[in-house]
Amino acid sequence: MIRLQKIQDGQDLVNALPKGVRSVIFLDTPPTIGLLVAVREIHHLGIKLRIRDHHHPGQNGGDSGNQSRKFIDQIRSLIGSRAVFVTRDKHPSCSTLVTSGEFSRRRKLIVADQDCDGLLSAMKAAGLDYPGLDQDATVLDGPHPARTSLTLSPSAWVLVQALTRASSRETVKSEAFTHFVAHHSGDKTAWGKLIEMGTDYQELKANAQRIFRFLEAVAPGLWYLNTHTQPRFDRATLQRLIGERTDCIFLVYKELVRLKATGELIPRFSITVINSHTGRANLQEIFARNNVGAGAGVVCNAPFVAYVDIESWEPVVLPIILGWLDWLQRPQSSLVSAR
Repeated sequence: MIRLQKIQDGQDLVNALPKGVRSVIFLDTPPTIGLLVAVREIHHLGIKLRIRDHHHPGQNGGDSGNQSRKFIDQIRSLIGSRAVFVTRDKHPSCSTLVTSGEFSRRRKLIVADQDCDGLLSAMKAAGLDYPGLDQDATVLDGPHPARTSLTLSPSAWVLVQALTRASSRETVKSEAFTHFVAHHSGDKTAWGKLIEMGTDYQELKANAQRIFRFLEAVAPGLWYLNTHTQPRFDRATLQRLIGERTDCIFLVYKELVRLKATGELIPRFSITVINSHTGRANLQEIFARNNVGAGAGVVCNAPFVAYVDIESWEPVVLPIILGWLDWLQRPQSSLVSAR
């Protein structure tokens, strides 16, 4: 599992290809320069390629949407109809783009995005399907507050609890994914290991309830939390509380993320649409209308969440969000997207 954002990411993948691979299948990998580089070089090696992804920008304009369409066109010029890119509206999860066991033969390499939808898509494609997998993938690839014991299968709910420990620790995330796959592969010891990983979920849930009072209202509809100063907490619980008790539409976290190349921790902002407002606020549309994308330090592959470089928050993103909220207050607004 990998994230192909940059040129170097694509080159690293090509360099790590196992010998004897006849076919590479990309699942849930957005159209980026990293994916284009990987596809181009693997294609030149004579290896067959297929792509199934649900991050097509649709009609979204702006630099980000135009760039994504450019990458898609270049990829399709190489492998044609074997590159399937659709919108999230048509396929909320990537797992619905594959059939069970479709890519289970030997000497096929599945490369998937390093999130839950990527994991479940790869499992289904490899033949490790189970009842409710597509529903799990849809919920897990959506807003955090929707992830509950009522909306997920028992195993996916235990996975969510295990992943509450993994917000900034990729090794923990990898371990949870490994146990989840092993459980569905018939390993009788994996279930207990997965449950053990999630034993601190109740503590993280309680932490979310306690730190609710530390949230700061930046403006009507925009709230902020600096996670540097807080203990680990369950984001889904916090966002449910916010949706129930405040007028918050956007929640901004300041957090630390680890650079894959150097291991260095750097600060970053993430902005999330509170679940009850996902039908009103679409971050992809908002940023597209303002011609803001990766070149401006903003990564937004879903309508409800975006990641912002620390240097871009105050001069670029904050004015856009405040402008959209101001527009929302006007009587003539349709409450669909920023004009």
